[in-house]
Amino acid sequence: MSNLLFFDTQECINLVRSLTSNIESKIDVNPDGFNMAKNPENFKKLQFYSRSFIRNFFAFVEGITYLMRYSVIEASDNKIIQLKNETIAKLQEKEFDGITNTIGQKTKFNSFKENLDISFRQFANAFGSGYKLNKNCGGWQIFNELLSARHQITHPKSPEGYILEEKIIKNMNKGALWFTESTRELINSCAAELDKMP
Repeated sequence: MSNLLFFDTQECINLVRSLTSNIESKIDVNPDGFNMAKNPENFKKLQFYSRSFIRNFFAFVEGITYLMRYSVIEASDNKIIQLKNETIAKLQEKEFDGITNTIGQKTKFNSFKENLDISFRQFANAFGSGYKLNKNCGGWQIFNELLSARHQITHPKSPEGYILEEKIIKNMNKGALWFTESTRELINSCAAELDKMP
């Protein structure tokens, strides 16, 4: 699953790089209206592939974090690790009754950021790793800007709302890099903990 999601994301990155390398920026002269008048066809293609990249990238993120959460749930089911019912409910996106300490049948969806945080935190905990997402960096900020752009293009309120700003297109690979590097660091930290085992 990871390979399929990564392939789609990487292909979109390559297409956007190819298009942006042939386009001159006019952000200082005309902010957020870059090259629309000069070459409308290139502008439309760049916007299309950029929106496609953002959609595919966040499908990749959600796919990876889903796999993380369900790996942890499976480890708990098989008694490899112990988790509180409240944590299992959060991982499964189910209602939790704190009085009876039971997991309900009804779905209780987490926000995107809640799923991101719990996926990384609980996956690290399952391996005894102290890894924490680095949110004090430019990559995290750009990742959040990409997330806002995804909301913007998923639920556009106007034609202008469907147009991505130049700074988003220019920086989106940095936001994607933050996530892929964070995932790699998480896996490496978990592998290091496994290596310590007798």
